[in-house]
Amino acid sequence: MPEYEDQIVCPYCGDVDYDNCDYLRELKMDGDSTTVTCGSCGKDHNVIISISIAFLSEPIPEAPSHV
Repeated sequence: MPEYEDQIVCPYCGDVDYDNCDYLRELKMDGDSTTVTCGSCGKDHNVIISISIAFLSEPIPEAPSHV
């Protein structure tokens, strides 16, 4: 099974597309896909987005009392 990457990588030539913000307008939900043309080799390939959301909760420190 292919692994997800942090950047869009062409499966034909391995070129990395660091300007992936343009695709975020189209790829909004987990599993959405679009066809991309590689800027290096010119071949079309599908890009599928995987979205993961994580939360961190921290306590709020209490202010020292001035008594």
